[in-house]
Amino acid sequence: MIKAIIFDQDGTFYPKDHKLTLELRRKTKKWISEKLNKSDSEVDELYSKLPIKYPNPLEGYSSIGLDIKE
Repeated sequence: MIKAIIFDQDGTFYPKDHKLTLELRRKTKKWISEKLNKSDSEVDELYSKLPIKYPNPLEGYSSIGLDIKE
């Protein structure tokens, strides 16, 4: 039985250039794009700015109106 799934959004568990990290980042950007109806370039800009104000990625996503439970 799976009790928890950890999504490493900030490079804590895997290096930032690890294959798993890159795929998670790609899927996260797709999620942001779909939920906020933003272009890839808009999402890239938003994604790069969030960690500056919100070191915790989950707080960053919540700050732009995304439900992290999704």
